[in-house]
Amino acid sequence: MKATLLSVERIWNAAPHNAFPSLLKYGELWLCALREGDAHAAGSDGTVRVLYSKDTKSWKSLAHLHLEGVDLRDPKISHMPDGRLMLLAGGGLRDASATYTRLDSYIAYSSDASTWSDWKQVCKPGQWLWEITWCKGHAYGMSYRFTDILDRSKEWELALHSSADGENFVEKTQLNVPEYPSEASLVYQKPSTLCALVRRETSAWLGRSKAPYREWIWADLGQHIGGPHLMCLPDGRLLAAGRQLVGGGEIPKTALFLIEDNSLTPLLSLPSGGDTSYPSLMWDKNSLLMAYYSSHNEGTAIYLARITID
Repeated sequence: MKATLLSVERIWNAAPHNAFPSLLKYGELWLCALREGDAHAAGSDGTVRVLYSKDTKSWKSLAHLHLEGVDLRDPKISHMPDGRLMLLAGGGLRDASATYTRLDSYIAYSSDASTWSDWKQVCKPGQWLWEITWCKGHAYGMSYRFTDILDRSKEWELALHSSADGENFVEKTQLNVPEYPSEASLVYQKPSTLCALVRRETSAWLGRSKAPYREWIWADLGQHIGGPHLMCLPDGRLLAAGRQLVGGGEIPKTALFLIEDNSLTPLLSLPSGGDTSYPSLMWDKNSLLMAYYSSHNEGTAIYLARITID
């Protein structure tokens, strides 16, 4: 497989720190949800901005969401089976020193992408449901939980959750993934397989499970991936994207990979550097769109790349 970068444009840099984009095609519009803040994890609490575009080139603000006293993080936008839109975000609670004491999960809903409901907390307190994928009318996602983010003598917990209505999530199973599992991206691969790409402190793991998704088979991909996103191409092959550490592990780059035989094959390194990653992949006719953020050029901004896949 060959990936060729056709174009890359900076599409949003209104805040001091613009990050964690999530792409969605909504009718004739493209939507991009992102976090605006002062910094990656410090300063004032983050908010969620929703952008729209008719041509993927010119982007404008459609909505701006806040939650008093909560740092909204890593928004993910998805299309529910009943026609509504869902925004999922982590909600960080911090102590006087600005250290996170807990990360919860919040969801908001919309029927038009511009007017949104109040945020609703889902899952148990302290469980961060990081991403949702829809499979046969049900929502699935993996949460991670830490007892103390600074105490590395205590392992973090990863769990699979599901919802029949997109509002009430139940824990299906605890997942035996060691070495501080955190961000997990899920895709549905026909005929009945869920695939998960999980960030760990060391190398990323790829998991596969058949319905009812309680038993998982895991493979070590041998490379660290930060802010992972997993995508299934129309032909069934898996693509992954996220932060890759190059140059002896010192230089961060946002990169695209092919997953084949439980191994990662690098396809493309995007223009990026510094604080970067957390891409979102969408297939658009005959090419791939990737939204990501990076601080390699005049601040921390959102970029949109168009890529051909041979």
